[in-house]
Amino acid sequence: MSYMDKKMKILHVNNYFCKEGGAEKVMYETCLELQKNGREVFYYATDKRPFFEPDYKYKEFFPKYVEYKSLSKIEIIKNFSRPFYNFEAKIKFEKYLQVIKPDIVHFHNIYYHLSPSVLDVCKKNRIPCVMTLHDIRLICPACSLLLNNEDYCKEELCVKGNSIHCVLNKCKNKNLAASCVVAAEFFINRIAKTYENVDFFICATMPTLELAERSGIRKEKLKLLPNFINDEMFKIKPESENGNYFLFAGRLIKDKGLDFFLETVKELPEIDFKILGAGDYELELKKQAKDLSLQNVEFLGYKTGNELEDYFKFCIAGILPSKWFETFGMTVIELFLYGKPSIVSDRGGIKDIVNDGEDGIIFEYGNKERFKNAILKLYNNPDVAREMGIRGRLKIESNYNSTNYIKNLLDIYNYAALKSMYTNH
Repeated sequence: MSYMDKKMKILHVNNYFCKEGGAEKVMYETCLELQKNGREVFYYATDKRPFFEPDYKYKEFFPKYVEYKSLSKIEIIKNFSRPFYNFEAKIKFEKYLQVIKPDIVHFHNIYYHLSPSVLDVCKKNRIPCVMTLHDIRLICPACSLLLNNEDYCKEELCVKGNSIHCVLNKCKNKNLAASCVVAAEFFINRIAKTYENVDFFICATMPTLELAERSGIRKEKLKLLPNFINDEMFKIKPESENGNYFLFAGRLIKDKGLDFFLETVKELPEIDFKILGAGDYELELKKQAKDLSLQNVEFLGYKTGNELEDYFKFCIAGILPSKWFETFGMTVIELFLYGKPSIVSDRGGIKDIVNDGEDGIIFEYGNKERFKNAILKLYNNPDVAREMGIRGRLKIESNYNSTNYIKNLLDIYNYAALKSMYTNH
């Protein structure tokens, strides 16, 4: 009988226990699947609301959420050390561990809010832990691989540990102060080997895993585990018809390449595009669309439930024109669920999900002609788009189902537990 055969207590740790972004969605859906498989699941996060589970039993252990952007200068000084090392999170986390006594801890995004302080508690208590790399913050200080938040960092200047390039190029939001903070945090964690206590790092795509290895994380600590679609969702039948529009669905942030997207679709006035989502860049994008006199782009805001599903069902294809390093791209496999292909940029891990010309189209970011040609190909050839979508649907049923995901995740937990047992005895 393996360590994992018993009823295991698994603690998931993330900055937020609410609908903040893709990482939170993946974390919570993973936890629900683990519970279906008989595992006991717990959560630890800041107290930012509304929680996934409003009456969560142990919420009193959650440390305070601090919105750094809204702090006064005096409050910034008072909270200066918090992003580097959150003592409140550490103290409450240790008390929490004594109450629930988890067998393994699964970390997600803990940067700036919970901070690496919670890792020290696991080391002290000899609890095995794994961490999912939902983004590349451990690898690139600005978490984007973009120089000056604009140009792709092909030379991967900071990846080996010298974060001075982030400062010199003002890679974090083109802001010197912000770039200094993230560069300092990155440098301190590298020098202190903060994340050495993690037994395994989980990467959703091979390009992410390879980038992590180039950054100095040992290959034996890296595990490839793509994200998943809940098996129950495969009851949905792919939609063969479309509403004659292309769809972007996601956070409206500059890194998603939406400025380039708008510049390109101006040259395709006969084709309609719908943008779903909200974010910090929304007002700028709407202003850009107005300045370009775009009549073929519609901003629809944040959508959920049946309304969101309908937009997925009836698009020609999805578009993900990211300029930064995407570690995965959940929207792509969600579109496959409805039998819809995607047009994606060649940045990061997205190209690991789409087979170019088979179930979608990959274009070189910044190449307007290739991007336009990809859109026109699917617009003018609905049968091609339909066939690509069907192949995508078949692929996710085989490779991105929750049954395989949970089995492989439990194997990783098992390896981490065994590794910890041998290391600690």
